[in-house]
Amino acid sequence: MIKLLTSLLITLVSQVAYSQTFHALIVADTQAADVGPGCQKDVAAMTTTFKAIASGIGYPLNLVVLSDSGFRRPSIEQRLHNLHIGPKDVAFLYYTGHGHNLAGRTDPFPLLSVEPGNDPSLRSLHDSLRAKLARLTITMADACNIVLPAGTRGLMINPMLKGGTVEDDINRVLANLFLDQTGDVLIAACQPHQSACMLSDQGSHYTRSWEQALSVLTTTRSRLSWIDLLLDAQARVDRLARPDSSHQTSIYEINLKPVKQQLPPDAHFTAISQYLNTLTDERLTYAERALQRQKATQYFNADARVTIYQNDTSVGEYALNDMLKRLTLNAVKIGQVNFIEKRSKRTPNGKLYQTIAIQEVWSN
Repeated sequence: MIKLLTSLLITLVSQVAYSQTFHALIVADTQAADVGPGCQKDVAAMTTTFKAIASGIGYPLNLVVLSDSGFRRPSIEQRLHNLHIGPKDVAFLYYTGHGHNLAGRTDPFPLLSVEPGNDPSLRSLHDSLRAKLARLTITMADACNIVLPAGTRGLMINPMLKGGTVEDDINRVLANLFLDQTGDVLIAACQPHQSACMLSDQGSHYTRSWEQALSVLTTTRSRLSWIDLLLDAQARVDRLARPDSSHQTSIYEINLKPVKQQLPPDAHFTAISQYLNTLTDERLTYAERALQRQKATQYFNADARVTIYQNDTSVGEYALNDMLKRLTLNAVKIGQVNFIEKRSKRTPNGKLYQTIAIQEVWSN
């Protein structure tokens, strides 16, 4: 009897421990002659990201990859149908491959080029997944890809700061993003009549920008909203744009309700990040960048002190004006500026920052 009760107890504990699951479904056109190699890079990158998310929120990962012979509409729909999703689970569908839209369609989200003449829409797949009633449903498509020629500027890799944060801090931010709200998020890499860019040896611009935004913001912020994540991802896509390439602007719909009382999003963070990257934007002349320095007092105290990290190495503490000049002068070398909220402190009235930490990601 004791053995039986012990066995039942172990079974019940196991069921409780694994009753919450992170379901990740990757659909990738890896056999396409043009975008196939890039899609393979996307699959590898998103697999790593999904594993990190599942580990961070403490959920077991149920990962399904549909590529090669599995890249067919019946296979995708069957997999969605067979998914057993509980009310506390998180579900994420990611698509990488070709996409398109049609004249007269009112839905701005694309059709996915899976089966000629019978292509599913991104929204229809999202609706099928959302009908499973997970606590959080995310669908993201990096579709309508073009392969850029050799010599295109590569995707920036943001080095992690040494001792920059601890794993528990990152996990709390991931939980804030994936567990502290219910509902759904639908994301597409570009608007109708736009193409999504890709490098065959590195993957899709939006996918990598989204991954980098997630990695950087969970490291540098104490809390994170989906709108902040998507705005930061778009800013990173903008930094990759070539003068001779068409503009790519992501679209999204966010329908979320907080599980518990949350602080309102910090609008300053996104504005500060955009402002700092304006100072290193090579599309502006030096005079235009220098003029932007006058706007610093909208965010920072005039006598603020700034700790600067070049990639993952601290290069010292600077006065505010010296930091602004440094960014402006080194624009050609700096690929991205990350504002480190966790190491920055506000003035007593909370309106401006008195001590600041930033990371300069220098190009190779």
